[in-house]
Amino acid sequence: WGTGRLSKIKALVDKVFVIFPFEVEIYRSFGIEVEFVGNPSVDLVEESEKKRIPKDFKIEKPFLIAMPGSRHSEIKALFEEIILALKDFNMNVVVPVAPTISEEFLKKHLPVGINPVFVPSEYRFEVMKLAKAGVVASGTASLEMAIAGIPHVVVYKVNPLTYLLAKKLVKTNFISLPNIILKEEVVPELIQREANRIKIRKKLEEVIY
Repeated sequence: WGTGRLSKIKALVDKVFVIFPFEVEIYRSFGIEVEFVGNPSVDLVEESEKKRIPKDFKIEKPFLIAMPGSRHSEIKALFEEIILALKDFNMNVVVPVAPTISEEFLKKHLPVGINPVFVPSEYRFEVMKLAKAGVVASGTASLEMAIAGIPHVVVYKVNPLTYLLAKKLVKTNFISLPNIILKEEVVPELIQREANRIKIRKKLEEVIY
């Protein structure tokens, strides 16, 4: 959406190193020297195999993973709907806590009587690899889940005015990075009103079963 900045980048930068293959064409179309160098998420997910999840977390398999985002607005908009959808599967639910969000804030937005297992962000890749499936907010987490080979559903919900503005600015048909990279919907996406408990559960059933 920020193609207006490319003219300034061209004037100030000699060469750009990008982490997504689709970015190469964008920069080249503006006459900017560019090179795709790979994505750091690949190394981060692979290196996580060297760690072990502490037994103190008491994570029982099979379990589902919920990654509602790293912004307070995302938690307010999505967390309760995600947790209610996962509850219907009668499996344990694990929630990696993003560095920008406190566990206390997450708990404030939990439905009454539901107690998922919270783990620090540093263990998110280890937990991710052991999960049966998951629901994640649109962002880097979806790419990480794809790299780990875990089925998941991507959800996205913002202020309606923000969404309308974004639709005019964004030049892609998808919101999740795996779909944007592959140019097809390999990961189910639920946007705005579609990101509700019933539809999240239905889509998750499809990717699990």
